[in-house]
Amino acid sequence: MPGISLVYARRFAIGTGITAVSLVFLFLIASLVVRQIAVRRAYRDFPAPGRLIEFDGGTSHIHCTGTGSPTIVLESGLDDAGSWGWAAIQPHLAQLSRVCSYDRAGFLWSESREEPRDAERIGRELHALLAAASEAPPYVMVAHSNAGLLVRVYDALFPGEVRGFVFVDASHPGQDRRLPAEIQARIEQRKSEPDRRWFFRLLAPYRIFAPERTTPRTAYWWRSFPDGVLAEGRAIDTMSAQAGRTGSLSDRPVVVLSATVARPIPGVSDAGIAAMQRAWLGLHGELAGLSTNSDHRIVEGAGHYVHQDRPEAVVAAIRDVVTAVRENGAVRHETATVKR
Repeated sequence: MPGISLVYARRFAIGTGITAVSLVFLFLIASLVVRQIAVRRAYRDFPAPGRLIEFDGGTSHIHCTGTGSPTIVLESGLDDAGSWGWAAIQPHLAQLSRVCSYDRAGFLWSESREEPRDAERIGRELHALLAAASEAPPYVMVAHSNAGLLVRVYDALFPGEVRGFVFVDASHPGQDRRLPAEIQARIEQRKSEPDRRWFFRLLAPYRIFAPERTTPRTAYWWRSFPDGVLAEGRAIDTMSAQAGRTGSLSDRPVVVLSATVARPIPGVSDAGIAAMQRAWLGLHGELAGLSTNSDHRIVEGAGHYVHQDRPEAVVAAIRDVVTAVRENGAVRHETATVKR
């Protein structure tokens, strides 16, 4: 009897293994099929609003509207919204001047490109894209979040092209070292987490069945999240180092916008969040101090995505910088501003 039980146990184990392998194989096949459906639906429902420009062996998306100089270049943060994140304010900016939003490699309508995705590589690709699209300088660069690092490196790579800046709750190259200990610990924990890109690649196409699939962000999640966000996330330390080596912005017009509504962070206390907000304002004060012609504005009621929570504040800041560039004068100061 023990021998018979052992035979049955072996058969059961083999059968279970075969079943598991078959299920994995079926899941992979299903993911490929769903991915193709996702691709067709995304292209059908959300075609690129701008132009798909081919350069350096790949295709990138840029969406330019309006007329006038300087050209406003909208640089998105490290998330999967890409150029779509500026959709609410771009029509208003187009009444002011020429304005371009675009998608970095691996975001929304732009193809993935070679890694590492550091600030210098991204800056050179943006320069090539603008040239290929015949969108000439001068520029006013508007940078949200992590893009605050990117536009500073672009300016260092191509001096003379950028005449003004708007930093929208933007990153500071020294923030990881100067935020409270709780936040630093959380940052280091996230950096040490394994790369789950393979997992997201398998699950991403299934977002086409999500009930909230009503925007390009959700429709293109199958492509933009795994490639763009994770690739740039791996290069964040290099980006910070590159931005930290850039110099002052002289007397060029600069407006820095700071959010006031902090997002909860898992594992971080309320005291840690409050300390982070105080440190964040101090770092933004330093960003404003890069220029002798700047204004640091606190935007009440806005979270990190200031351009979505308080779009009128961002439009006003861009208008003020564009006006200062055109008049070669001082940027307008708001009454509710941070004293340095």
